[in-house]
Amino acid sequence: NDVLGDSIIYFDASASFDGDVSQSKPYKYYDTDKISFGSTAHFAAGVYEVDSTLSISSSLNYKTTFIGAGSQNTIFKSSNSLLGFKIRDNANFAVNGITFDSVRINNNGNLDATDVVFKNNNNKFSSIYSVSNTVNPTLKLTNCAFMDNFASDLGGSVTVYNGHVDIINTIFNSHFNFFYNIFN
Repeated sequence: NDVLGDSIIYFDASASFDGDVSQSKPYKYYDTDKISFGSTAHFAAGVYEVDSTLSISSSLNYKTTFIGAGSQNTIFKSSNSLLGFKIRDNANFAVNGITFDSVRINNNGNLDATDVVFKNNNNKFSSIYSVSNTVNPTLKLTNCAFMDNFASDLGGSVTVYNGHVDIINTIFNSHFNFFYNIFN
C-alpha cells in the first residue's frame, strides 16, 4: 500500500456503516487501503481492529498523522503482535491520543508519538523497533506509557540502534525480555 496524498480522513468505530472518508460520513472500519500517505486521519473513540501492516513510505515533505480521541478512548488492537506499522526510510509518522494494544511499530523513519499507550506486545521484538543500517531513524516519545510488553529477543518496549531518541515524561511499566533491558 503505497498511496501518496494530502488529505483529511475520518474514522468512527461506532458509525452505523462504512462511510466515505468525510467527517459527516466517517469510515467505520480501519483498513490500510483507506490511508493515503501524507494524510491526517482522525479517529473517534472506539476500538479499531488491526489486521494488516500499514507501510508508510513518503518523502520528507509528507507526514502521515493519526489523531485519536485520547489514549483511554481510541484503541488500535491486533490479535497478532507482528502487525501494525512499518515506517520506511525517512518517512514521517505522527501519532497522538491512541492506545496500541498488541500493535507493533517498525520504525526506519521518523516517529513522533504523543499521549500514546503501547501495551500487551508479545513477540520477538519490542513494541517500537527502530533499527537500521542504512538510515538514522528518529523516535520522539512525549507523555507515553509502555505497559506489559514482552520480547523474546530485542527490547521489551523500545529497541533503538543507529538512531536518535527523545523521551519526555514517558512511563515504562512491566516490560520483559530475555536478553536486553528497555533500550539496546
